[in-house]
Amino acid sequence: MSSKKQETASLPFSSKQLTESVVSETRDEATINAVEAASLRKMNEALSEIPHNQKSALVHVQRIQPDQVNDAHLLGFLQAEDYDAKLATRRLIGYWETRYKVFGADKFALPITLDGAMMDCREALKVGHLYLLPMCDKLGRGIIHANTSALRWEHNKDDQIRVWWYLIHVVAERASARKNGYIILANAKDSTLHNFDTKVVSGICTTSDRIFPIRLKAIHCCNASPVFPLVSSVVKSMLSVNQRERFVLHNGSVEGLLASLSNYHLDKGCLPTAMGGDLSYTHEDFLKERLEVERGYNNVTDEDCDGCSDQGQGQEEAAGAAAFGSSFPETVDSYNYLMTAAKKLESASGAVNSSKVRVSVPVPTSLSLGIDTGLLPQPVASRSNGQPNQNDDKPLGKKKAKSHPGRFGDPRMNLAVQAKQDNPSMPLLTALVKGGFVFPEMNKPGIKLSSCKDMENVTVYQRRNQLLRRLRQEKQKMTNSRGDYASGFEDANVS
Repeated sequence: MSSKKQETASLPFSSKQLTESVVSETRDEATINAVEAASLRKMNEALSEIPHNQKSALVHVQRIQPDQVNDAHLLGFLQAEDYDAKLATRRLIGYWETRYKVFGADKFALPITLDGAMMDCREALKVGHLYLLPMCDKLGRGIIHANTSALRWEHNKDDQIRVWWYLIHVVAERASARKNGYIILANAKDSTLHNFDTKVVSGICTTSDRIFPIRLKAIHCCNASPVFPLVSSVVKSMLSVNQRERFVLHNGSVEGLLASLSNYHLDKGCLPTAMGGDLSYTHEDFLKERLEVERGYNNVTDEDCDGCSDQGQGQEEAAGAAAFGSSFPETVDSYNYLMTAAKKLESASGAVNSSKVRVSVPVPTSLSLGIDTGLLPQPVASRSNGQPNQNDDKPLGKKKAKSHPGRFGDPRMNLAVQAKQDNPSMPLLTALVKGGFVFPEMNKPGIKLSSCKDMENVTVYQRRNQLLRRLRQEKQKMTNSRGDYASGFEDANVS
């Protein structure tokens, strides 16, 4: 056999096969580009049909920071919804409306970086409650790690929700995660009821798979046997149907835990040492590396890394990037970007007042942003002659609803009402517990039952009254609906 024939025989593909492969890839790329272009047109058409007041946060950003909502930004939402323009539009609007609520009027249009919208939340990152692991799992999915025992009562819960948003944007920088999604890996070891906060949990659960341009694939909760039975009803009420199907509990010895996680594509190499894995990586390493990525190595000061570890640069980060194609953006001048954005905000709206964001359950709602004047106020219900607008879902201006956590917006109270209606003989306290309310002081000696307080510092006596009020309201609704039906029936007979 000639040398030329030997060389040809050693190739895995013939020249004809290689040519066909290149043509096929070119056609695939052309097809993808055509699909993306068509989907973008449909999405822009869908956006144009939505009333101004229902997409006001997005409109404001389009006007002062158009680079934040360019075609690449829209494509992320289209990809998350398999190029369904209507679903992607809904997800996009929900994202910006909720982002406005979480970060406030003065920061929501800034890039979500440590020197941008997160400029006041670095201390929250140092808590170590939430951070991103440098390794992906075997399927190339990003891993957001939750150390539940690190969250304390004194920590700012709004800042922890902002940390969650920051982590989502960091994990979305990885090409493999954008394609394959991300998972939540929670370690509940040494956690008690005092480490469980409904505000933070709802802020994570109600956004994780509903508004972000990256998909949540699984939630793995480990070492939760002592606490989880007490809060399971609360957690379940906050999870969507898809989240419940992807929620997995892992308990047992370290060996058993590792074996269980390995069945879900999580081997020792991507698990922290605190869980029996081989990954020596903490929230301090994560913060230090993010500062270096966003600012550049020479621009990180000792004050920025105060309380952070000096352990290496995270060799696992480089290994994860090499194995799964993870990539970080080029270093940008965040300070100049921030100052430019601040000037645009100031010129557009004069002076925008900052106020502390209070997020109970951050579900997207329409906002009134004063488009004509450029002013971006805090979320309020639009009113005419002192009356709520008929287009509003609910009067957001009512402050009373916020001061009563057991009202209509609390899913636990809804479950308690349903339990009591299904079984009228059930005691009120039993219905409350069945709904998901937790009273840690219930069995403590010397404490009167009616004076026991739940996780939100509300007494049993107050919760009972809230439940009774809701039951009366539900009964009145049924009575009114029956009366309307009877009246309509009589009118029909008369006619």
